[in-house]
Amino acid sequence: MKRVVLFSIIVVAVIAAAPAAAFAAVHAPRARVQDYFSAADIARSQDYRGLAYFFGFVSLALTLVVLPAGIAAWYHQRAFGLVTNQLPVFLSDTAKATGFSIVAAAVVALVYIVLAKKLPRAWPFAVAAAGCALTFAAIFILPIIYEPAFSSFRPVDPATRARVIAIAAKEGVKVDKVLISLQSVRTTTENAYVSGLGATKRVVLYDTLLARLKPREVDLVVAHEIGHVKHNDILIGALLGSAGVIAGTAAIWWLLRRRRLLVFIGARDHADPAVLPFLAFFIAVATLVTLPLQNYVSRHIEAAADHAALVATNDPQGAVMLEADLARADLADLTPNTVVEFVFFTHPSTMERIQAALDYEAQHP
Repeated sequence: MKRVVLFSIIVVAVIAAAPAAAFAAVHAPRARVQDYFSAADIARSQDYRGLAYFFGFVSLALTLVVLPAGIAAWYHQRAFGLVTNQLPVFLSDTAKATGFSIVAAAVVALVYIVLAKKLPRAWPFAVAAAGCALTFAAIFILPIIYEPAFSSFRPVDPATRARVIAIAAKEGVKVDKVLISLQSVRTTTENAYVSGLGATKRVVLYDTLLARLKPREVDLVVAHEIGHVKHNDILIGALLGSAGVIAGTAAIWWLLRRRRLLVFIGARDHADPAVLPFLAFFIAVATLVTLPLQNYVSRHIEAAADHAALVATNDPQGAVMLEADLARADLADLTPNTVVEFVFFTHPSTMERIQAALDYEAQHP
């Protein structure tokens, strides 16, 4: 038996080694890179590839850090009872969000390259116009394509809809679509928002909010969102985003006229696809640098909507109660660091919103 096993092993080894032996029998002398490329070619390749590999490894490292960090954040939220979904659902949502980001980046890159090639002189105007159009298009289709990927929706009950319509009518605003987002399968946080433009505009309330808040608190939340509609804040956001696109395009046009920069990034001209990594870097840096300004504007918009809610309901004590309840439910930062608040807060802090309600009450006894 042992001889049979040994013979089988020898046969398998010979069969496996046969192709290698045959290949070795016809192998040419080992090619040397110096025989086909000059020292300058090799040096140029090394100069490029060294940095390229560095950036590649950095990108990989960031990817390996970002996903675990996201999972850790999810576990942290789950430990405090803020999320209700399971890890596979979180990973699925992350994959979908990443997919949307990739598609959006691909569209922007394609539009830029096509216009830059077709319009060598007028490309900044064309790219800026296309960017503005894409900004409005994205806001218009957000409720149709993006939001349904992360939540199910259903119409509000007749009683709640009647209250929403009444508040909107009092403020001279027409509201057609009032929906409930079934977020309780993902989170315990309470929220509401307005999205879309024109035919896609709608007011959305989380089911968690309707389940836990008192009717007077729900009315204040609705009045806040109606305030956004009344002030045309979605349109203002689109216009501000378009202004950012125009300013960014002007800066890119100025930068890509610098020959030294083109040489540094290895591009022939502004229409070379080699500029795309630089454009991605520029957009990331510009977004980060302007984040405090973006959030400063956002806080003022939200404060104006808070004031509109107070005017519409004349219920400052209800507003105080609402802000306290929301802060407890969402574990809001009750004592935020000034720098953190200035850079990252999109809404006024809890105590600022409570103070605004108390000020309103003092001014309207």
